Amino acid sequence: MGCYMGYHTPGSPEPYYGVCNAIDNHAYRFRLPVCRAPYDRAALVAEAIARYAPDVRLTKTQTMNVQVQARLGAREKQRNRLRPLTERQYVAVTLCMVGNAPEAAADLVHNNRSSKLQKSAADRLIEETSECTGDAKELKIDRVEFRNYVVDAFYSWLVAARNVPSLLPLPPDQHS
Repeated sequence: MGCYMGYHTPGSPEPYYGVCNAIDNHAYRFRLPVCRAPYDRAALVAEAIARYAPDVRLTKTQTMNVQVQARLGAREKQRNRLRPLTERQYVAVTLCMVGNAPEAAADLVHNNRSSKLQKSAADRLIEETSECTGDAKELKIDRVEFRNYVVDAFYSWLVAARNVPSLLPLPPDQHS
């Protein structure tokens, strides 16, 4: 969610992947920028998908598989230990969305160049998964942040479906 206690976010253009998205350009004694880590993490996850699974599609058959769901649950249980409550709620909603409409989620994840295609994919994902938001009549979301959560949820479902800990290949000396 990119919140930092005690920092004022300067008025700047909407942040995007791979950009520092500085919240404080003169932090600490080294005068290095403090960046919004969730945006940077999302950029890395999106890059891992683009590089190691560029054309991958998840299917509802995969996301409804009990073994895949168990692996996802175990992965997220570990990750949730460090997440604040609000973030756990956002993650739960986007995991639900990706699980119930994996094709729409894939379209959002893979359309990283066109904001028009991203908006269309995000709208479709939201429309197809109203049960994940308690059938909310209106959602107010930051589109970039929403895509970040969907990218992360898609990645989690993907590694659960493939039954691997990561999409990143092991170094040659660690292959079994």
